[in-house]
Amino acid sequence: MVITKDWLKKLLDESVSKAKQFEEKKDFDRGNIELGKVKAFEITYQKLTEPPTKKVEKKKFDADKAYESIVRYYMDKKGYTKEHANEIAKHAVSEQQARLT
Repeated sequence: MVITKDWLKKLLDESVSKAKQFEEKKDFDRGNIELGKVKAFEITYQKLTEPPTKKVEKKKFDADKAYESIVRYYMDKKGYTKEHANEIAKHAVSEQQARLT
């Protein structure tokens, strides 16, 4: 079944008229149910009529790039040896990969 704006608008109008009929009959329980349907239809109708939003893709974790930047940081900025910087980078990258999986 395909939901179209016209079909949804028709259902919305029917629910509004039913809610008004129940209100006139003082049947507030059934009227409240119909008003709940009206609100749900309004939300759905609004979603159908809104322009589509652009989805933002999440960046994937690039282990090699992270590893290289961590090693470079610890060697250049902190003055660590290459071996010590590699150990830190291995640990940091493995933790991040474990967190993402």
